[in-house]
Amino acid sequence: MGALDSRSPLTQTIDGCGPATAFHNPALLGKCSGFSFGVGYLHTDLDIDLLERPMGADITEDIYLARVETSSGDLQTLPSRPLPTAKLRNSRGATVNPPHRFFLMLGHAGRLGDRVAWGIHAALPLGRGQQQQSFYVDEREQFFSNALQFEMYGDRLVRMAVAGGMGIDILDSLAVGVGVTLATHTRVLNEIYMPDVADQESFYIASQTSIDLQLLPHGGVSWEPADGTRFALTVHAPSANRIAARNELQFWDYPYPEGQDTLVQKLVYEDGYEPLRLKPGVRQIFDLFDVPMTVSLTGGWQRWSAFVNRQGETPLDPWADTFDLALGGQASFADHRIDVGAALVPSPVPSQDGRQNYVDNHRVGIAAGLEWDTSPWGLPLAIGLQLQLHFLVGRSHEKRETALNPVVDEFPASVSASTGASLPAAAGLQSNNPGYPGFSSGGWFLSSALFVRGRE
Repeated sequence: MGALDSRSPLTQTIDGCGPATAFHNPALLGKCSGFSFGVGYLHTDLDIDLLERPMGADITEDIYLARVETSSGDLQTLPSRPLPTAKLRNSRGATVNPPHRFFLMLGHAGRLGDRVAWGIHAALPLGRGQQQQSFYVDEREQFFSNALQFEMYGDRLVRMAVAGGMGIDILDSLAVGVGVTLATHTRVLNEIYMPDVADQESFYIASQTSIDLQLLPHGGVSWEPADGTRFALTVHAPSANRIAARNELQFWDYPYPEGQDTLVQKLVYEDGYEPLRLKPGVRQIFDLFDVPMTVSLTGGWQRWSAFVNRQGETPLDPWADTFDLALGGQASFADHRIDVGAALVPSPVPSQDGRQNYVDNHRVGIAAGLEWDTSPWGLPLAIGLQLQLHFLVGRSHEKRETALNPVVDEFPASVSASTGASLPAAAGLQSNNPGYPGFSSGGWFLSSALFVRGRE
């Protein structure tokens, strides 16, 4: 959603003015200074609709008896252990975001001499300060929520964001900037002792947690070859918050493998992955009927082909790199400024006709902002308001047997462990994949923010 403390949130690569510029393009920090404070509100109305499951797709309790024959004639259990559909903890469904969220924005930008500027900015969700939610995008989710979820609009909307930057005016027409964004690397060690393996509700646990702060770099450049003309370019390194967990289990009177005194479980979780991003922009100022006008255009290449999901896995059907566009216009009057903007953000997710169920849509956004200057008690301030409305273009997916990575038949042709006879319930395709046989998604969200910014 861009900068929430600006009247032009969609084109901050080229129009940045204020503390949030420390993230969007630190080369522009020298253009303005002062504090900023604001509150934001986000309303979401997103939908995921599931196609009705066909007859015969449910997994029956015969799965407990199912065995498959090996090439040597022996019988072995199934490679996966799906549950009978009727015994899943949750019914098949879809999880969407809470409709209302509030944010607080804080920041400050200042100068260190004539040529150096600095800035720091934070966007803080109110209520729940941080949320990290893991879910699978295939049949493994049957054991948990058994639901589909939007990939980009879930826990990503409940995350503290902090960035700082420094800009240097090399020439009057040329500036460069560097900055960092705060990320975390959490390590969790759980040492667990179970006196009775048959009573796994009774155990002792000692837990150790450490959180390391990581500073992820970004940078920008701004060039103004002539009065009223500006070119800019920014680059942001890939980022994610990482959780690495390790469970060391001890049991009473247990035959551990040689050289071990515990059984070890490992988990790696990637939260909020963002790819390598390059964003160019151009801006032109001109007069129209004696009113200063500005037109801005920005783009953004994003390397989503390197996406890593919450389990640290790459998608079976690779994501595509994307290039988004944003257009903005501004009119300046004596003591106030009006901005409008629009953005097109394509989805990197290919058609989900196979095993996985990444839910994402192309997005079209429009924005409007108003800012006016005032000086209560002699304190120079700018008060601003912005509104954004984003539409998710409706999208449908239908699972296909000819997909490159089709839905897994979780109950393949099998025989009964007790009788050796073929199991009729295994005929055809049975799967608890919550996205089978297909789904559609769409919706919209509205963002608004009220902010106050100090003026020089």
